[in-house]
Amino acid sequence: KAVVSTQSTGGALEINTCSYVPHIFRRGSVVAKTVSGETALQQNTKRLVEVWLDDYKDAHYTAVPSNKDVEAGDFVSRVLLRQRLKCRSFSWYLREVYPDQTRPDRD
Repeated sequence: KAVVSTQSTGGALEINTCSYVPHIFRRGSVVAKTVSGETALQQNTKRLVEVWLDDYKDAHYTAVPSNKDVEAGDFVSRVLLRQRLKCRSFSWYLREVYPDQTRPDRD
């Protein structure tokens, strides 16, 4: 999420293929079930998809159909913030920042 939002809002990101970036999670925070039964990781993924992926949502849900039914709460404020800040589209991100990425809209 940070990569997409950083680039879409005019920030910079350097991709170094030889780097190693570990992920550090608080104990139990990613795999612990929420009241709705989803994990925090599932909810965050759903929010990312709904706020940032635009026309690529369907491609994500085709690849991971179980995410479509995840209860992620209300993220309308995030969508409105993205619109207010005039963030670029995910298509722009793929075209300008990560053009070598395999995309579902390419043959």
